[in-house]
Amino acid sequence: TTDFDTLNRVRNKWKGKLIVKGVMSPEDALKIKNAGADAIQVSNHGGRQLDSATAAINILPLIRKAVGDKFPLIFDSDIVRALALGADYTMIGRPVMYAMGADGAKGLRRIVEILKEETSTTLGLVGLNDINDVSSEIIVKEIIGNTKY
Repeated sequence: TTDFDTLNRVRNKWKGKLIVKGVMSPEDALKIKNAGADAIQVSNHGGRQLDSATAAINILPLIRKAVGDKFPLIFDSDIVRALALGADYTMIGRPVMYAMGADGAKGLRRIVEILKEETSTTLGLVGLNDINDVSSEIIVKEIIGNTKY
């Protein structure tokens, strides 16, 4: 069987929300959407070990274009840039895990403060003060092929 046969079997048996992580292909993203997944997490899994692997952030706008504007896309970290390139949500698991491991609840509070400060600074640097105003307009057009989302 193929991976998509497995995905179809899981989708048929699992009636809860289904998110597929590790997607790096617009074609696969469309197949996953059509198989009934509820969202996709764009991630290259081996990016830290495979330095020649395509960066997930570069694939994100291609996947957004393939699945359309309404299908939920999730991305790991890089909050403002990921939102500008088509993500609906960003995950921040690893920094939170390390902060809590290092200093418990105090570490969690501190990492949330740091992320809020960094996001606020980034928004200011691109001329925004509300994360809801982030769009592809803040990205150089040549990077995303002069395409609006």
